[in-house]
Amino acid sequence: MNNALDIKLGFKKFFVRSTINYTRNRIKAQVLYSLKMYDGAIEYDDKALKSSKNNYKAFRIKGLASGQLRNYKEAIKCHDRILRKYSDDAETLNNKGYPLAKIKKYDKALKCIDKALKLVTENEHILDSKGFIIEELGKPEEAIKYYQKAVQINPEDYEIQYNKGKAHQKLKETQEALECFNKALKLDPNYEDAKKAKEEILSTN
Repeated sequence: MNNALDIKLGFKKFFVRSTINYTRNRIKAQVLYSLKMYDGAIEYDDKALKSSKNNYKAFRIKGLASGQLRNYKEAIKCHDRILRKYSDDAETLNNKGYPLAKIKKYDKALKCIDKALKLVTENEHILDSKGFIIEELGKPEEAIKYYQKAVQINPEDYEIQYNKGKAHQKLKETQEALECFNKALKLDPNYEDAKKAKEEILSTN
């Protein structure tokens, strides 16, 4: 009787300890990701996964961080782990679409994004992704329509403003591009990509 009780109590302590460790490591991973410390975020997400291998949400930050580090195949692998369990997760479908586009698998990327848009029609991040892929396919004018919809939903997103500006720049719409880059820099004065894009325009005009 005592042995059975000891085993039960031991299992309970192990479960509680594992849950605490998982939560603690997940929080650390999220904080590090927000600070753009992507290697550290992956390290703590891996620790979280050791505590709870079947908690698919732990793959989200790891997938996003891997994408930021340009390890696109690892990013896709992480997002796929979530989609095996939650095939209609619009956020993960969008997250998977980006690295697919970066390795030029545009058909697969669009399939993910279009499915995500059917699930959530008014989401700035998914619309931004659609614009990015369309632009990569050589259609900046069409891409701007998606960026514009995304901006209308969230005008405070500096990356969307920048992406819209780059599409205008490809169309040689200098004034519109500058307006977008200036908006991006107003939202984030340290955004290096927007600084470089603005300087490029000013130096050639």
